[in-house]
Amino acid sequence: MFEKKALLLREGDDVAVAVKKIPAGEVVSLNGGEFRTRQDIFPGHKVAVHSLRLDDPIHKYGQIIGFATKPIEAGDHVHVQNCAVKPLQLDCEYSTAVPTVDFVPEEARRKFQGIKRPDGRVGTRNYLAVVSTVNCSASVSRFIADHFKGDKLKAYPNVDGVIAITHKAGCGMNIHGDDLRMLQNTLAGYARHVNVSGYVIAGLGCEVNQATQMIHNTSLVSLGTPSPNPVVFTIQEEGGVTKAVERGIREISAMLPYANSFTRSTQSVSEIFVGTNCGGSDGNSGV
Repeated sequence: MFEKKALLLREGDDVAVAVKKIPAGEVVSLNGGEFRTRQDIFPGHKVAVHSLRLDDPIHKYGQIIGFATKPIEAGDHVHVQNCAVKPLQLDCEYSTAVPTVDFVPEEARRKFQGIKRPDGRVGTRNYLAVVSTVNCSASVSRFIADHFKGDKLKAYPNVDGVIAITHKAGCGMNIHGDDLRMLQNTLAGYARHVNVSGYVIAGLGCEVNQATQMIHNTSLVSLGTPSPNPVVFTIQEEGGVTKAVERGIREISAMLPYANSFTRSTQSVSEIFVGTNCGGSDGNSGV
């Protein structure tokens, strides 16, 4: 069980961050030292790890976040009642304190069973995708993907599934606007994703986000078919939802042998890309 009461975000910080409520009078052990809280400290709030004098700078993340407006004792709650921003002149030299990274040699790195693509990238999954241009074709995209659940892929053991890339946009947008370009780039990113070995594009037909424009603007090329152009179909041109779903099933079925040709092999863990997400501007964002 996680028993830490507070975290020191960087060695040398003047404050720690409470990870749970610490009642007044409780002893906190931290990085070889300890102090007793003088007030209740609530989760995400700061507590002084040693005493500070009036006007002393207060460090968190190794950076000055304010100055003491009164003497602060170890264990005090540090907040607006005793910390304030004042003029500060710093000489910020770029990256002078970056430590040298001792990289693990290639032969000593951990391995995993990955899927190597023709362009050299290595994936962790092997999917076929149905990319929806607009919210109006989202249901069709999901119906196509759902068709391949269960035992439908039993003959293709190297294919991890068929996924639908859906969203709630694609129409009611400025055809030359930044929001449409962002949507097109995002959908193209899914289509090119290293975990996708082939894809089709499903549209309604009259949406702002026309597939042909998206392909042109993002330089999308075909994956999983002999043709250089991605497979595109629309509900209106196919003659309704049912026929569009049938078209999508046929196209994905034709891609299955190609997708199944990708097999897992031993790859270095250095080939894995990890996505991160900012925690937001709160008391725990640096944790």
